[in-house]
Order: sequence, then structure tokens, then C-alpha cells
Amino acid sequence: MSNSQAPIVIAGAGPAGCLLALYLASRDVSVVLLEKEPELPVDLRASTFHPPSLEMIADLGFGIIDEMLHKGLIADR
Repeated sequence: MSNSQAPIVIAGAGPAGCLLALYLASRDVSVVLLEKEPELPVDLRASTFHPPSLEMIADLGFGIIDEMLHKGLIADR
């Protein structure tokens, strides 16, 4: 992406917004992540992560998936 182009604006720093921002930034895409709360949320806004989402998170690296799986419950059905 050229530096002359405007950044991608993502509204909401929940799991999906943060994941998208990290994904794009890791591919050198300029991103602005907006959150209405004064601090980043520490509680999960999503109750489940589907296998394709987990695969995408794992592909990013950064050790994020290991921490998520360590803290979460695994539902096999």
C-alpha cells in the first residue's frame, strides 16, 4: 500500500477489530483502530472463536494463539 493512501479505519477494539488491525499492519497496511472506551477492554466480547478464526490467529504468529488456548475452554462440538 502506498504511503499516500489513507489508512484503513477499524471501529471497535474487540477481538475481531484487534485481529483485523494486527493482520493488516503485519502486511504493511496503514491502520487506525478506534475504540469508544477510554481503555482497551480486558473482558472478551466474543464468547467463541470458530476454527477458521483460530487458524487465522495462529497464522499471525506472535504467540497469541497459545495464550488464547491456555486461557480458554475447548468445545469439541
